[in-house]
Amino acid sequence: MMKKLIIGIALSMTSISTNVLAETENKQVSLTQTQFNEYLAQAFIEEPELLKNGLLRLQQFVDNKAKSTAKDALKANFKQLFENESDPVLNANGSVPVVEFFDYRCGACKAFAPELKQLIDNDKRAKIIYKDVSILGPESAKIAKLAIGMSIIKPNAYPAYQHELMVTKGINYDQALKLASLLDVDLAELEKTANSPDVQQKLNQNNKLFRDLGLRGTPSIYVGEKLHPGVVAYNSLLSSINEYQEKVK
Repeated sequence: MMKKLIIGIALSMTSISTNVLAETENKQVSLTQTQFNEYLAQAFIEEPELLKNGLLRLQQFVDNKAKSTAKDALKANFKQLFENESDPVLNANGSVPVVEFFDYRCGACKAFAPELKQLIDNDKRAKIIYKDVSILGPESAKIAKLAIGMSIIKPNAYPAYQHELMVTKGINYDQALKLASLLDVDLAELEKTANSPDVQQKLNQNNKLFRDLGLRGTPSIYVGEKLHPGVVAYNSLLSSINEYQEKVK
């Protein structure tokens, strides 16, 4: 009984004072920090299941806290995520918002590109909202700014350009510029736009939103308010789209 009581105290306290008071068999027992630590270690050895249960409860607490934080962040940034008029959008009349945060030099993003392309080709319910971010260094930022520049000077070409950038392995700035030349774009105008304060501000805005939402990597995909971190299979995207539509009926 004493062991269980002390273990319960240890797992529930965020800090432990020098003297610990515990109650067992209607008596108070005062333990020094050293005594407490020794007793606790022995209790864990003799009854490891108690430690396992305590750790599970701690993990549940951490997970619930993370979910609550993510929900609050989504609520606070809802308009920026789903209703930012400066975002490139494909199929603006789609009924289900699908938002992707991506970095052009991210291997996982490149693995996800065919899944997104399949969704675009086969399901017109999906309203694709693109969020260019640069989490992988200066080269990523330069390419992202080219893409954002493309969305400004030739919006209809952006989705195709984004896809080609994404499926090109080891993409760099020179390759990104070469791909742009295939889309009948004035490269001088594109580079000027890409290096403008407005484009830098847009990229900064996307990067800030990425951080404010607590996202930890790319790709990060929202289907409605449901977050899919990492590569998502086409069938999983379809399932989430169906769930969203059922929810909003």
